[in-house]
Amino acid sequence: MNCWAFLLFLIPGIVTVKAKAINHRSWGSGELARMQPQGGILGDYGQYIFESEQDIKLLCTLTDAGLNEGIKTSDLRFKTPSGDVVKPNLISNNATVLLIIVNATAPASGRYYCGNVSDNEKFSMLHTVPLEIGFPPLELKSWRCWSKQLERLYCHWSKPENPVWTDYFFFIQTDGMTMTECRKRTRNEEECEAWKGQTPPYRPGETETNITVKAQNVLGHRVFTYPFDHYRNIKIEKLENVEVKAADAETLDITWDLPGNLQYYNVSIVHNIRWVPRPWAEKPHFQAETSFTIPGDSYQKSWNYALTGLIPNTIYDVEIKAIVLDAEFSDLWSDTSGAYEKTMPKAPDRSPEVPPGSFHVDRIGGSLRNISLYWIPLEDWEQNSDNLTYRVEGLELTTMTKVEPTFVTERSAVFKNLRNKSAYRFHIVSRNDVGESPQMSIIEVDTEKNRIPHPKILKEKYDDGKYKLEWKASEKDKTTNFTVFWCLSPPSWPTCASDINWVVVPKSIVAFELESIESLKFAVSANGELGSSGLSWKKAEILGDGDARSTQIEVDLSPSAFESRRHVKSHLLHLETPLTAFS
Repeated sequence: MNCWAFLLFLIPGIVTVKAKAINHRSWGSGELARMQPQGGILGDYGQYIFESEQDIKLLCTLTDAGLNEGIKTSDLRFKTPSGDVVKPNLISNNATVLLIIVNATAPASGRYYCGNVSDNEKFSMLHTVPLEIGFPPLELKSWRCWSKQLERLYCHWSKPENPVWTDYFFFIQTDGMTMTECRKRTRNEEECEAWKGQTPPYRPGETETNITVKAQNVLGHRVFTYPFDHYRNIKIEKLENVEVKAADAETLDITWDLPGNLQYYNVSIVHNIRWVPRPWAEKPHFQAETSFTIPGDSYQKSWNYALTGLIPNTIYDVEIKAIVLDAEFSDLWSDTSGAYEKTMPKAPDRSPEVPPGSFHVDRIGGSLRNISLYWIPLEDWEQNSDNLTYRVEGLELTTMTKVEPTFVTERSAVFKNLRNKSAYRFHIVSRNDVGESPQMSIIEVDTEKNRIPHPKILKEKYDDGKYKLEWKASEKDKTTNFTVFWCLSPPSWPTCASDINWVVVPKSIVAFELESIESLKFAVSANGELGSSGLSWKKAEILGDGDARSTQIEVDLSPSAFESRRHVKSHLLHLETPLTAFS
């Protein structure tokens, strides 16, 4: 009995709590109060749709359960989509309150709540409704249509801002008044496609046609019509069967087919053709391109274009793309098609260049001499075939006897043990696997008695990144100009193992400056109407009595540590007044 009494003593409190919980059950949304807008259109997702700039009235009515719970209309509030809690504009009766949204606009769209507030002003939601405040169908912000080779039509668009869902449907006018629908795959997409196999089919006709856009939502429907230049909005996917073949040593022929039967339409097509020799693709002056236009209604599927003036024996990368004439947008260019081919080889077009005085005479005793010849070798793109060499021959003019060189390099040749008293003419011809150049280069060396005396080098030094050279003509009256030569050092003269550089200056200029960080050697030739002295690198030594005598010196004026070859800048100086003549 005592235990039961103890339990009874504890249980009343527990029972009392449970009884209270049962008496105050949880209520769902809409059970204690109901929200209902006056007017509007009920949407598919429970939203109420209103046209912008209307006054919208929202009613919140307490249900019998709400009244039984003791909720008063004075405790009812509305909560807006922005989060503001506001009092009703009007209490209609003991169960209904009213909120008026004056001149409602699209930013006022969203979910509205009706609830009550407790003594601490805490808002408790009782019911909610979403509002969409928008417009009847608006015109699209933007749209664009294009045709892929007049086989399929594609359109895409950008909708205007409108809280009310609006559907847009595109139609293109083809074959007179027939309207073909551009179909969306899903309702939410903002793009569509029309093709020849649908019903009614997409049949491109005239260039000028209309695009019709039908727009509809629950607030109304509208139709927009836009002019559409069909042929200016054709996208060519890619030219077909592009090939390049060699026609001759300087000509490649590129052929291709028009895709999609475009040859049967009155559509002119512009082709951009670009070609570049593969070994010198980075050199801008070798890159070339042209435009080639095919007229509309040509009824010709296959086309070709000849690329002329090319470098023989060279692989060319050729690219071609196409666009309709006067295309409305630049992105309508087709994808680029590419091919490559090698031009045919041929004999060299020219012999090497020989500057005035490009030889050196080394006397041997009183009757013989060695003669070194120098020339500017052909550039890589001038060789025209494989295995370019130079054929060098000499002719003793007094006896008309041929003489052969002791050895020939890419840029020089040496003839040994020639007569001092004989004049010589040397012929240099470029040749490759196909043949020889049509003309020859000629260097003539007079007898030692008649040859112009070579100039004397007065000063040759390197200072602060600049070479300075001064010389003096041995016989001024016979001299018309000078040729200054230079190339890398070592090796020393008469060998020039690198490309030889040169410049011709008038006889009034007897000084030369060159900015360079390379190790260089210099030589000067005096040139006259009847011949040249040939290269000289002998420096005049001034004696104590004022006389000058010539000595040959080995000069390496620049630091040997220079590693890279850089652009050189030369200046010509007069003895009295400095003059920049070459740069």
